[in-house]
Amino acid sequence: MLPFFLGRYQLRFVRPHLSSQLVKQIANAGMPAFLNNVAGRVTSVLLNAALLAQGGEDAVAVYGALMYASGVVFPLLYGTCDALQPAVGYNLGARRVDRVIKIEKRIFAACAAISVSLALAMLVFPRELTLLFMSSASESILAMVGPAFRLFSVAYFLRWLPMCTQAFYTAIERSKAASLLSVFSVLVAPLVALVALQPLGLNGLWLNLPASTLASAVVAAIMLVRLRRELRGEG
Repeated sequence: MLPFFLGRYQLRFVRPHLSSQLVKQIANAGMPAFLNNVAGRVTSVLLNAALLAQGGEDAVAVYGALMYASGVVFPLLYGTCDALQPAVGYNLGARRVDRVIKIEKRIFAACAAISVSLALAMLVFPRELTLLFMSSASESILAMVGPAFRLFSVAYFLRWLPMCTQAFYTAIERSKAASLLSVFSVLVAPLVALVALQPLGLNGLWLNLPASTLASAVVAAIMLVRLRRELRGEG
């Protein structure tokens, strides 16, 4: 905070000048992330209820271990996606569409590498990851961990795509499309998968994220292809 108080730099505290248009822009920019969090909590509650009904407390504990493992990687993905936004916004405003596409490719590649690394870790070290977060896990939980982690891990081969696409659309001020993709990814697709995979029992619940992620990735890919054509047309 010292540079602000010394007043020696161009960046300094000033009295805010808010307008209805500015507040609307701020709300639009934050809406995709807001809806993502709200919808994600609703989905988690419903999935936990289904897990409790299908597999009891052990299934909920295994799901918790899966979320712990995801929680290590998600901040990296969110941070990388957030880093994309200022650079994309600046270059788009400067009409440097070529640089926008280059930034997009690099950020998407970085998130893909992070996400795939978690998928491989889940595939190869399910027991070790569980013990890392649940050192006192019972044998019944550890017996359930292998299939759960391996099925769940499939999602992370594609999990990065809808996340990056949402961030990219937010960066270019396409908040409505970003919000729709967010709600589809974390609420609509998981709930449809929850109903569709119900006959598979507990395995259907472990496959919920892979199935919903696949659907979200397809939608995100279609959106990206259309957007890429539009941006090249503008460039």
